[in-house]
Amino acid sequence: MQFFPKAFLLISVVAVQACAVSTPVRLSVPRQSALPDAVSLDLGPQPGPALTAFANRFTRQLNEGGVTVRSDAPYRLTLTLSAQPSLAGVTSDGGSDPKAIDWQSRPRRKGLFENCAADRLRAVAVGSIGLNANPPLVAEAELDSCKDRTAELDRLAVALAGAITRR
Repeated sequence: MQFFPKAFLLISVVAVQACAVSTPVRLSVPRQSALPDAVSLDLGPQPGPALTAFANRFTRQLNEGGVTVRSDAPYRLTLTLSAQPSLAGVTSDGGSDPKAIDWQSRPRRKGLFENCAADRLRAVAVGSIGLNANPPLVAEAELDSCKDRTAELDRLAVALAGAITRR
């Protein structure tokens, strides 16, 4: 008779973890000078709908942090956004030994009872004035999730904008 409560508990754990991947936002914002009161956004020549929605939420969060977005501002923030399977990693190192690789974004290990294919959402903001900014702003934010992408992109935009507007 004790088998049924244990089996029920195991089934409950499996069901809860099936699509429960949603990691905290990981930020990488090296030391930087404060953002000016106004910046312009560069989304590239043909931004997709996900990047456009991300930039809109990012802009609102910048405004809340005291930074306005104007097209004529000399300080330019370039935004990029990517999505890839979270089991893949990002590195600029071409090494073959996984222990010696300098990971920019380490591959995530899949959980024991995980049944969803989690994505890594990664956003990068690069800020500069002209070509020779000193120091340039390079801020990165990422999270792993298999939940609603719109809500997770919103969470990512809030975290990234909040991190670079803290003075």
